[in-house]
Amino acid sequence: MKTYFKILDYVKPYWKHLGISIFCTILYALLNGASVYLTIPLLETLFNKGSVAQTTELNSADTPQNIVPEELNETITSFTDDIKEFIFSGTQSEVLLKICFLIFFAFLGKNVFAYFQAFFLAFVEQGVIKDLRDAAYKHLHKLPMSYFKGEKTGNLISRIVNDVYVVQTSVSTVFLNLIREPLTIIVFLGVAFSISWQLTLFSFIVLPISIFFISWIGLILRKQSTILQEKMADLTTILHETISGVKIVKAFGMENYENKKFTLQTDRLRNTVLK
Repeated sequence: MKTYFKILDYVKPYWKHLGISIFCTILYALLNGASVYLTIPLLETLFNKGSVAQTTELNSADTPQNIVPEELNETITSFTDDIKEFIFSGTQSEVLLKICFLIFFAFLGKNVFAYFQAFFLAFVEQGVIKDLRDAAYKHLHKLPMSYFKGEKTGNLISRIVNDVYVVQTSVSTVFLNLIREPLTIIVFLGVAFSISWQLTLFSFIVLPISIFFISWIGLILRKQSTILQEKMADLTTILHETISGVKIVKAFGMENYENKKFTLQTDRLRNTVLK
């Protein structure tokens, strides 16, 4: 967690872009839930042999009024009644046309806000990476000579070039895990409760099992990520040594040896990625 808090210090200069990205994420989550929820009246209108009014009454009968506070329930009921009156007024063809337009604009808006969310988040990611690389490079000049004697040049290059790039994934992961996914879950839970609160509560039984497997997989991925960075550093070291000592390699005819060493390291890197 300390690492994430340190990263947040680098995110602060870009809080405006992050705020816009969060706002777009909220709208994305709402429209994402709406696009799914609107398929219900669409299917009911298509396959309902009775009147459209019967469909409306059927939906309103499933509302879990006993588990919602009375004032909130009245607000929700009033809001949903207004929406239903707008959607289900008219003939069946008119209702279908309204629902199709609503679904179209919901999907369109969802994708538009998803694009802007990714755009502004990418601005934050690239800004954080730039600042981290600048800070790492400045810190490199402050280190004593004894530090450079105990470290390989390739490792130092890999830390500034490759390891800092991993932060981009960290920023995206934190954003998705702490903001986007919870909002999406809340919206879809609302949709699920509006459809059948009994089945929604029943589905919570498998939640602890899912959390266990997700945590277990995440732990494995974190370990693999650390190993991957080490392999990448070794590869960078070999590449740096070969280029800086190319005259010696050619003078002693060690091209085949260097090729085998580099190929062996790329094989190890590939196997690490595929695990």
